[in-house]
Amino acid sequence: MGPLVTALFCVLLFAGFVALVILYGPTVMNWALGCAPDWSCITGETPAPSPSPLSTPEPTQNPAENHALYSVNLKEVQTEMVIPDFQYLSDFGFALGQLICVGGNYTSDGTAAFVRVVFQDLEENSHSYLALPQNYKSIRFPQVNENYIVYLDVTGSGGGRLMSYDRNTQESLELKTVHYGVFKLTLWDKYVAWTERTGSVRDKLFLCDVTTGESVTLHIFDDSPFALSSPYLYDGLLFYADSDGILQSLDILKGEYTSFDTGLYVHDPKYNGTYIAFMSGNHDESSGLYCLTFENPEPVLLASGVADFYMGDTFAAYMKDDRVYVVFFEDGVTFCITRTEETAQLLGAGGDYVVWMDTTWRDKDIVEYMRITEFDDEG
Repeated sequence: MGPLVTALFCVLLFAGFVALVILYGPTVMNWALGCAPDWSCITGETPAPSPSPLSTPEPTQNPAENHALYSVNLKEVQTEMVIPDFQYLSDFGFALGQLICVGGNYTSDGTAAFVRVVFQDLEENSHSYLALPQNYKSIRFPQVNENYIVYLDVTGSGGGRLMSYDRNTQESLELKTVHYGVFKLTLWDKYVAWTERTGSVRDKLFLCDVTTGESVTLHIFDDSPFALSSPYLYDGLLFYADSDGILQSLDILKGEYTSFDTGLYVHDPKYNGTYIAFMSGNHDESSGLYCLTFENPEPVLLASGVADFYMGDTFAAYMKDDRVYVVFFEDGVTFCITRTEETAQLLGAGGDYVVWMDTTWRDKDIVEYMRITEFDDEG
């Protein structure tokens, strides 16, 4: 039995060796082939170790840290807009580095009459007023550039006239009689655009030369929900949602259209020279905020449940759940700029600024604004 046991032992030993080779041979070979010879005994130098492919990578920097908002004290950089001469402010916008709105007071019928255009110097926190020719109760939706101001002069229930004012000559021109309602205006150079109800179920998109009063109908909406969407003029391009919900860009000087079939409901498109943004609903909880560019026309979702939005140079400001947020187009980083103990209503944005109403206490209107990407040294 001795030779048989010896043979069996040898077979088992060989099988164990084969198993070890199968299990650990590749690891040993990879280690042997990957190791550099150690010549330190001859040269007296110790070779530097090669980095391991399994070493822990350096932690990725939080992209939010690239923004000034990341560490700023909001209370120190937010400024209250104090206009002692008027109880109420409305129709906020930004132009020429200024915050622009209308100011007014209560009237005997319990509603406000807006009678002055207010120019707020954002750097100095100072203001000035401009009285424009006015036949009716209120000045509404003033749009301002270097040469012109366009505005509505309307009754309390709507209707009145559309006016232009030459800032150089101080002469005014009635552009059109407004038969119904109050609508938003958008101005670029000497052109103003708006969408107006012109029949029981018909709305029209108009473009008008503010120097002559000549206007043209660009689009007709027949019982279309997209007539509720406001047009937007920027650098010669007019953005709007047509009656089929297609996002359109019209070069008003060349007469050339660019269409964006986003597959989404399009409402209130805006443009900042690079990004086009719009809402996918009519200011309700289902509304998403999307952006795209001419080069990349596939819509990107920036935020959901958005009640309203405006655009700055590098960001969009939006309102959600009674708080104001800013989202940066380049990296999608989002910040809430409403302080923890407060609620707010977004009023506008432009350039590097956002303006809102502090709605925490409703005994008076508190309007505040702030810069978004740059702050003073003490901020």
